[in-house]
Amino acid sequence: MHLNTISGVIPSSLPAASSSTVGELLYTFNAPDSGSIAYGSAVAMSDSYFAVAAYNANSGNGKYYVYNKSDGSLVHATNGNGQGFGDFPNSIGMTDTRIIFGRPHLSSNRGGFLMHETQTGSYVVAGAMPSPASISDMFGMQIDVNDTAGAFIVGVNAEDTNGTNQGSAYWYNMSGVLQTTVRNPNAGGNASEQDNFGYGVAMGPTASAVGAPREASSTGITYHYNTTGSSLVRNLSSSMGSGQKMGNQVGITGNLIVSFGEGARLQANRIDTGAEVYSVSLNSVSNDSTGSSVGANAAIQSRHVDDEAGTNAGAVDWYNPNTGDHIIKIVNPNVVSMAINGGNFGKSTATNGTMAIIGAPGNSSSAGQAFVYSTV
Repeated sequence: MHLNTISGVIPSSLPAASSSTVGELLYTFNAPDSGSIAYGSAVAMSDSYFAVAAYNANSGNGKYYVYNKSDGSLVHATNGNGQGFGDFPNSIGMTDTRIIFGRPHLSSNRGGFLMHETQTGSYVVAGAMPSPASISDMFGMQIDVNDTAGAFIVGVNAEDTNGTNQGSAYWYNMSGVLQTTVRNPNAGGNASEQDNFGYGVAMGPTASAVGAPREASSTGITYHYNTTGSSLVRNLSSSMGSGQKMGNQVGITGNLIVSFGEGARLQANRIDTGAEVYSVSLNSVSNDSTGSSVGANAAIQSRHVDDEAGTNAGAVDWYNPNTGDHIIKIVNPNVVSMAINGGNFGKSTATNGTMAIIGAPGNSSSAGQAFVYSTV
């Protein structure tokens, strides 16, 4: 059963779980507003909702759209407050009750965040880059949240306290109150490396993780913390090889911390013991994994500059997060016969439960689209 929206009309219902297959296209969301709004610049998913951001909507101040997962209906469309709102693939953290946006360009690129109620779009709280904040720290470029942990994490890979771009991470409770600040724990190892601690962050029910992809001469390390950031549990050393940049993106599912290298490898380690479960080569070595994501049924590698469907049309590969086995490659589907050169399908991805959502902010002359697929 193949459901999509040629004219922007959302399907009235999802197919029964037994009728869907891995990689089946369930929804196509076309840009709801006119112009080059880059709809799909950031996406997120909770247990009950999708969110799609359009950073260039609302006269460049940003806008986001929340949809029901059960029937694809629009719940609300809410304007942003600019300063980078929704313009980075991992700048949304989302639960059924709260949605948190990074604002990396706030205050001369020092950055900040904005929290709304998921179901209404009502303002909850905003936060700025904690002191000491410097121009171009870009706080808010990486955010992840977990409802069970009651916390969210913000990674700031360009933070300079312990050296240029050594990085830091910040843990907050769901009231937006800062709980813990952690500077790169290995910044003194080689101050010239610009480790980018905080380039990838993940929050799970019992653990959190921070990637430092340029540490150890760009071999990379993923750091395993408790959910408040108050305790470093262990360093997860890379088996990816020299220059692979482990920790470019990280995710948590079940008892695993899953780490992407920069487009080339995937590694998983157990949360309880730190033992490596697998380290595998990915289907492509030439694409940035910045928009990648991890869920219970899929570890999705962003390939947003893939050329198979057109120049930089984009693609994604996804893998079994428990074994590292390759499942499927999906290229920009171009289902409405729009020009997709530069479509950047995969620039943003999110997965939760049995679905994955993929943003293509460059489709349709940068009006943008988002696509929802079955992961089972």
